[in-house]
Amino acid sequence: MKSQSKPGSAGEKSRRAFIQKIGTAAAASSLAASVSSAQQPPPPRRAPETWPEPGPLSKQPMPTIRLGKHQVGRLILGINGIGQHFSQVLARAYREWNTPEQQVLRLKSCDELGINLRVQTRDEINQYNKEHGGKMLFSSSVGLSGPDPKKALKDAAALGPIAIHYSASGADNMWRRGQFSKIREWAKMVRDLGVLVAVNGHIPEAFMKMEDE
Repeated sequence: MKSQSKPGSAGEKSRRAFIQKIGTAAAASSLAASVSSAQQPPPPRRAPETWPEPGPLSKQPMPTIRLGKHQVGRLILGINGIGQHFSQVLARAYREWNTPEQQVLRLKSCDELGINLRVQTRDEINQYNKEHGGKMLFSSSVGLSGPDPKKALKDAAALGPIAIHYSASGADNMWRRGQFSKIREWAKMVRDLGVLVAVNGHIPEAFMKMEDE
């Protein structure tokens, strides 16, 4: 036996009236908020000359950490261009701005600030140090691609990096394919060359696995 209850006309009217009251109250609240916001003057814009002075830490030397036998600034200069992973338009604008002259100016500025380690894929830092008297250190990105990864690693180590690192996207792909054990083999080949090892990535579980092993 099934029982069904149907609202009477009085109940239906009372529900409709209640819903109408809610809608009216919400509309009134929204209108009041917009009026209040419109009546408030916009916050005054601060003139450039009134920006606060840099704090005392800005006058101190860059803090460093020890990586192997090297003292490295705690800020590291990366290689990805501004906008590279965000917008094609922004990335194109950055490439147009990033002339060889701008690159040298950026490296000189980092040198002066104590940012002395740069991530790279080729040999730009050796060239910069030689031509401009720089003191920058660098790490090189070398993966497992190619017919002879040992030779690629040996060639990279000959350039003088303090470390060789596996790229983040490459390590992520190895993890997703269930081939992350190959990263361990790669790391051993790098250590055999007397170079520090680094593995980049975006997957927390991969770093947990490396910690465990």
